[in-house]
Amino acid sequence: MQSSFTNDIATETKVEVVTDGLNAEVPFADFSCDIKSFKPVLNRDADTFTITLKGNETTERCGQKFSAQITGVVPGTYWLKVIYQKAGSSQQVLYQQFTIAK
Repeated sequence: MQSSFTNDIATETKVEVVTDGLNAEVPFADFSCDIKSFKPVLNRDADTFTITLKGNETTERCGQKFSAQITGVVPGTYWLKVIYQKAGSSQQVLYQQFTIAK
């Protein structure tokens, strides 16, 4: 998985299927300003890909766009979850099905 944070203004979550994976964009209006401390972690359990975002929280809040590219996925139907771990709780911010065509 390749991932990044940018301070682009975005309001729409996007999941785009590509030949062997997907590109995802998730906007956050209320996110930590310490982006460098966030190391997204990808886990796969059967047909579910889960990206967990956890890092140092800040009092000041920032708008951020999280982008991820997942490749090397064989054809099939899967689920993508993005979870933001914030202040001791987990917020599921995306849960979407996607299909990689044969």
